[in-house]
Amino acid sequence: MTANGTSAPASIRIRAAVVWGLLYAALWALLGQGQGWSFGVPLIVAAVLLSDHLQLYPARLRLQRVLPFVAFFLHRLLRGGIDVSLRTLRKTPAQHAGWVTYHFSPHASSDVRLLMSTVTGMLPGTLAARIDDDIMHMHILDTSMDWEGEAGRLEQQLLRLIDSGASS
Repeated sequence: MTANGTSAPASIRIRAAVVWGLLYAALWALLGQGQGWSFGVPLIVAAVLLSDHLQLYPARLRLQRVLPFVAFFLHRLLRGGIDVSLRTLRKTPAQHAGWVTYHFSPHASSDVRLLMSTVTGMLPGTLAARIDDDIMHMHILDTSMDWEGEAGRLEQQLLRLIDSGASS
């Protein structure tokens, strides 16, 4: 059932069950080192049924945007790692750390907001703390950096990656 009390179309539920089933099976294979399938398969089926019951439908990704997002992500991940490494080598740490608030664009769906909160830690010197409606509170190692520009670029990449049903 959806928020208005109706059931989602069967095609959406089937697609979601296949996606979740493949994801859960991949996780079981990875974490279980390819063993224990007699125990894993019933758990995977139960997880898929629970996902359907909770109406957890995976976000639709624009496949042509996956590689550009991965390149963006890896570049920022590397830059963030180098930034933190250099900060730890300094004799005196920077004194510009603090809490900031980032306002999501009106086009940001809940999928974009959740994924952004999840991957914000890969931005140079950032850590997401929580989301309140259209605001994400973040702890920044250096508030004098262009943290808002970095967060905005990440949000734009995610808006391009996740298909919200609207044409782009």
